[in-house]
Amino acid sequence: MLTSQHSMSQTPSSQTQPVMANLPRVLGASQATAIVVGTVIGSGIFLVPSEMMRDTGSSALVYLAWIAGGLLSLIGAMTYAELGAMLPYAGGGYVFLRGAYGDTPAFLYMWTWFAVAKPASAAAITIGLARTLQFFPVFHGLGNQAIGGPIHLLWSQIFAIAVVWFMTGLNYLGIKKAGDFQLVFTILKPFSSSLWSLFVSRRLPDP
Repeated sequence: MLTSQHSMSQTPSSQTQPVMANLPRVLGASQATAIVVGTVIGSGIFLVPSEMMRDTGSSALVYLAWIAGGLLSLIGAMTYAELGAMLPYAGGGYVFLRGAYGDTPAFLYMWTWFAVAKPASAAAITIGLARTLQFFPVFHGLGNQAIGGPIHLLWSQIFAIAVVWFMTGLNYLGIKKAGDFQLVFTILKPFSSSLWSLFVSRRLPDP
């Protein structure tokens, strides 16, 4: 009897043991790196520096702001990496907040992230892409009105909505396809930035 009780006490209960998420590991180091780079450096890289330069009037302050932001992003990435190693479960920030503060703060965070933060982020990125494309003559029509009346929509807004749906469909088809897509466009970012700088410099008037 004592032996059976001892063995039962040594056997962890299935109710107290966390269930490991059996998620497919289809993303490699290159795709994961591309996702992090894409999260940090979005379409705003083509618009924000010029606006920051106009607001501050100092290139040194702009570089200082970017360096500070880069350090904060690095600290956040290292924190998430450590938390992910400690709590290897599906859910990301929800799992971390639930373990630290309980169910209610974690639920409120994820609800805000799902209903407000992520849609706003996607809208800002796609509208930034539409604004960038409008600098090219072939895309000048994006600034024109597409739908009038009570629902006033520009072609740039319809383009942004289409891009969001395209990315949603790509993620629905598979994580691997979305990761490869992210990797290709992350590799193209330095080249597109160089072409963008060349295009803008040619449009600037001579001093």
